[in-house]
Amino acid sequence: MTRKNTWVRLAVAIVLSFPLTACKDTKTLQQNEQLKAHVAELQKENGQLGNDLETMTAARDALTKENEKFKAEIKALKTKSSAKKSCGSKASSELKVTATLRPARGLECVNRFLFHRQEREARA
Repeated sequence: MTRKNTWVRLAVAIVLSFPLTACKDTKTLQQNEQLKAHVAELQKENGQLGNDLETMTAARDALTKENEKFKAEIKALKTKSSAKKSCGSKASSELKVTATLRPARGLECVNRFLFHRQEREARA
């Protein structure tokens, strides 16, 4: 009789464990489905970020080329402007040459030169 009871108890325990196992499997399946959906969403986002990265890289390269072009233009303009002489303390003959190259600037230099010469003569 105890043998029968043992077998009966074992059978009841097995039968009762099926719903618990099924419940755990259902929870696990739900979690797996949620994780799969999350992974798919992350992969989609990763693809979009990859496309954005390519776009940004292309834009950066274009801006770098444009920047280099502007730097070359600035360098060329600086070279041209440094070739022209400014009027510091120059002789009047040099000022006449400057006046022919750039009339407005040359006249300004001549006027300054004359003004300073008059001041020096007044002091002496």
